[in-house]
Order: sequence, then structure tokens, then C-alpha cells
Amino acid sequence: MSDVLKITSQSFEDGGNIPVKHTGFGENISPAFRLENLADNAVSIVIMLNDLDIPFISEYNHWIIWNIPASAEIPENILLNKTTPATLI
Repeated sequence: MSDVLKITSQSFEDGGNIPVKHTGFGENISPAFRLENLADNAVSIVIMLNDLDIPFISEYNHWIIWNIPASAEIPENILLNKTTPATLI
């Protein structure tokens, strides 16, 4: 059995609010992430920001960034282009 993937961010506290600069009300840039125990054969990563605190729906997806090259460190402000696209809602 492999170790569990652990994701942390120095951009915000665990369980805390995501800073405004990482939203459409601010600079709308992606936060930095650190991945521990990423599988050796991982090719790319997807990051989804789902909001579970909206009272009238069970889940709301704010944005998705996909095709991020597999790495233990994902920097802040990922450059979005044809190879690393995003859907920002």
C-alpha cells in the first residue's frame, strides 16, 4: 500500500479562508501547493477549488486547473496557456 497523498499550501492556513488575491475579487492567481507522497509515475496534476459552504447547494466549483506537470512543488500564479489550461468560474 502506498502512502496517502498529502497536500499543503503556504498560501493559506489549513481550514482557513483562501486569501482574496487567489479569487476573482483580487488578482485571481493560483495559490502555491506542496504535495507529499506523489506517485512516482504521476504525469500531470489537476487542482479543483470546490466550495462546500454554500447553504443552498451541496458543492460549487469555482475553478479547475489541469495538465500541471507532476511535481512536489506547485508554484503560486501558474502560467495558464494551451498546455496548462484552466476553467475559472
